[in-house]
Amino acid sequence: MMKIICWCILVILMFFVPNGIISFYSELCFWALILIVHLRLLLPFHFSITVLHCLHINHQDKGKNHWCDFR
Repeated sequence: MMKIICWCILVILMFFVPNGIISFYSELCFWALILIVHLRLLLPFHFSITVLHCLHINHQDKGKNHWCDFR
């Protein structure tokens, strides 16, 4: 019962929140989403370049232990 009362109070109070707060929150969410999308796109690309570089080093210097030796 207490949850329903609190929910009703919060719904009524949301009508009194200024537009500036909602606009700021939406801009913040927008830029956070852009950062997440960019990280999602760039991190796998970086990993694939690192793996290709390590495979190239391992192919050139067989028998030597490198930090990127995938054994």
